[in-house]
Amino acid sequence: MRRINKNNSVKLSKLKPIASIFIVITLVFMVVIVFLSIHTAATGAEVAHLERQEEELIIEIKQLSDRLENYSSLRSVSEKADELGFFDPQKIIYVSKEETAVKLP
Repeated sequence: MRRINKNNSVKLSKLKPIASIFIVITLVFMVVIVFLSIHTAATGAEVAHLERQEEELIIEIKQLSDRLENYSSLRSVSEKADELGFFDPQKIIYVSKEETAVKLP
């Protein structure tokens, strides 16, 4: 019976370093998995935030485009010209190349 006990103790002593290495590797993998999970969650939150910002900017661009269209319409320009004192000419005079528009006295 002594031989069996010695053989068993030899086998157990060989298994302990292998089991220790396996446990360490398993723990390292678990830590890496937790770290990557946290990183993935943070990245997902950042992407969601950026998508919300994109939607807000698209809405703002549409509103600005509509305002620009309203401000540059002929009706708006005509109204602004009336407010500033511009008026439609009563008589239009065309000047040709041969005629001088301004003469010195």
